[in-house]
Amino acid sequence: MLNIGTPRRCFEQRPQTIGNTNVSKYNALLAPLQIKSLMIRNRIFSTGHVPGYASDGLPTERYFRYHEEKAKGGIGLTIFGGTTAVSPEHTAALWSQLRVADDGVIPHLAGMRERVHAHGAAVMIQLDHLGRRMAWNTENWIPAMAPSPIPEPGHRSFPREMDQHDIDRVIEEFAAATWRAREAGLDGVELSAAGPHIFAQFWSPFCNRRTDGYGGSFDNRMRFSLELLEAVRKRVGPDFVVGMRVPGDEYHSEGLHPEECLKIAKRLEDTGMIDFLDVYGGQSYEHYTFSMTNTNMSFPIAPYLHLPMAFRSEINLPILHAQRIQDIDTAARAISEGATDMVGMTRAHLSDPHIMRKLMEGRPDDIRQCVGAAYCIDQLDFGPAMCLHNPATGREEHLPQTLVRKTSGLRKVVVVGGGPSRA
Repeated sequence: MLNIGTPRRCFEQRPQTIGNTNVSKYNALLAPLQIKSLMIRNRIFSTGHVPGYASDGLPTERYFRYHEEKAKGGIGLTIFGGTTAVSPEHTAALWSQLRVADDGVIPHLAGMRERVHAHGAAVMIQLDHLGRRMAWNTENWIPAMAPSPIPEPGHRSFPREMDQHDIDRVIEEFAAATWRAREAGLDGVELSAAGPHIFAQFWSPFCNRRTDGYGGSFDNRMRFSLELLEAVRKRVGPDFVVGMRVPGDEYHSEGLHPEECLKIAKRLEDTGMIDFLDVYGGQSYEHYTFSMTNTNMSFPIAPYLHLPMAFRSEINLPILHAQRIQDIDTAARAISEGATDMVGMTRAHLSDPHIMRKLMEGRPDDIRQCVGAAYCIDQLDFGPAMCLHNPATGREEHLPQTLVRKTSGLRKVVVVGGGPSRA
C-alpha cells in the first residue's frame, strides 16, 4: 500500500513586489559557487531533463540552441541529457533521450560544451540507467533488468534479475560514459538515482529483494553504488566533478524514508568520490504518483525544500535542489536562508531562459513567470517539449527569445478578434 504523505509548505509564497525593488535582495542568487575546481557564476541551474529534442540518441541543432539560450540568459549551470542512456538495453527512444554508450558521441558532447561555455555557463550531463523502468519493445528489443525481478506498475515492464555479469557490465558502462564526458570537456556529470532508477533500486528494500552480496543489509544494498564510484574514479581521476541526484524521501511506506536517505548520502560523502548531491522528493512507482516528482500547480511552492535543508545540516557537500521553485523570490530565500546551495529552475527557464540576465540588469519585473501548468511535461507524450507561456522555447533557430523594437515611434493599433480580447 502506498503512503505518499503530504509534501510540506516550507515557504509561504509571499506576494511579489518586484517592480522598482532593489535588486540587492537577490544577491544570494548572484553569488558564485565553487564545486571542487569548478567555479559556477551564480546559484541557479537547470536540472537534467528530457526536452525531446534529440535524434537517434544524439543532440540536434535544436537541442544545442535550447541549452545555449539559457547560457546566453545568464544561468550558472545547465545539466543536459536527462536520463542519458549508458547501456544498449536502456532505450533512448522513450522520450528522445541521448545515448553515450560509444565513443562516437564525444564530438557531439564537445559541441554542447562549446556552445554553453561561449556564454560563460557551466555544463554537465546526467548519466542514467533506468533499471526496471526500461521498455523492452523499442530499439534493440533487449529485456529489462533490475536488482530483483519486481515489475514497476507505472511502467509495466517485467525485468529479469541482474546477474554478476550484468552488474559488472553496467558499472563499466557508467565509468566509460563518465570518461567520454571528461574527454568532451564537460565540467562534470550527474549520476541519477531519480525515478527511482538503478542506483535507488539497489538501495531500496522495496525494489531490492536479493539474497547475495548486493541485497539485504544496508552495506550490501550500497555495494553496487560504491563499486561503481570506484570504477568511475579509476577512469577519470579525482579532479573531475561527479555528483549524484538522490532521494530525500520517497514518500512510500516500503521505500526509502528520510533517515535512510540521509544515511545513504553520508555513506556517499564518506567515500570522498562524490562532489555534490542533488536532492529530490517523491517517486514514480505508480501512474498517480508521477506528479510527486514532476510537481504541478496543485502543489504548494517549494514543497520539498525541507529535504535539502535536512541534508545541509548533516552533509558537507554542496547541495542542489529543484521541484516547483519557479520564482526568483522563493529561490533567493532558499539560498539566503540556507536551505540549499543551488536552486534548480528548469521549467521557469522554459518560460524565460533569460531570468538571470534580466535580474542582473535590474529588470526582474520583465521575467516571464512559470505558473507550473506542466504543459511542457505533458507534451512529451506526443512529441518535443513546449511551453504554455513561451512559443520560442525549443524553436530558437526560428524564433528569437529577445524581441527588438524595429521602430523608435509608437503606433496606434486596433485589435479586433474573439476570445478573451473581445471584451
